[in-house]
Amino acid sequence: LRGHQVDLYEKSGKLGGMFIPASAMSFKESDKRLIAWYEHQMEKLGVNLHMNTAVDSKMLKALNADEVFVATGSSARTLQLPGFESDRVLTAVDALMNPEKVQGDLVIIGGGLTGIEIAYEYARKGSRVTVLEAMDKYLNVDLAAANRNFLLAAVDLYHIDVQVNAKVSAYTDGSVTYTNPDGEHSVKADTVIVSIGYNSENSLAKELGGEHVHVIGDADHVS
Repeated sequence: LRGHQVDLYEKSGKLGGMFIPASAMSFKESDKRLIAWYEHQMEKLGVNLHMNTAVDSKMLKALNADEVFVATGSSARTLQLPGFESDRVLTAVDALMNPEKVQGDLVIIGGGLTGIEIAYEYARKGSRVTVLEAMDKYLNVDLAAANRNFLLAAVDLYHIDVQVNAKVSAYTDGSVTYTNPDGEHSVKADTVIVSIGYNSENSLAKELGGEHVHVIGDADHVS
């Protein structure tokens, strides 16, 4: 829009990054349309798209661009606990991108926005869903009042079992073990979804450095 010549490099075959899984749920149709709108804008504005192209620092320096924006996003945090190497344990992104992997009774670890939205998505489909949140409050994120009130109401309406102050210790024999102030408990889980946030993927930005390198989005910091 400002008149620059822009080349955009994307290592996958799709535009959208984390917004693709974020828009995957059945009630996110507007978000899907937003991705399509951006795709149209790229074509309309003549942005040079380089899909399926991984970029390294050597390649970027050879391009000799005047300004470089690094928007390499983030990667999902995982838990290194007994049993969590099971293929029945998924990250939130994996679950959203591969819904066929999500089966039976669900335990979602993490009661932030993504965890509660996934819980709502599957509870309304009839799944038995338990959410385990380590903090003393779930949905503890900045959120529009209408969205927050809707999700809080959905937790009650669909009888989603949310346990706060819950520290997970293992996934064994098809059950997740956790402790809270009342002691140790276990809950059956055919599928475990880990939704405990993301870590910035900024290794490329650190390699490049310099005043003409701008790190943006999750690569800069995860909000």
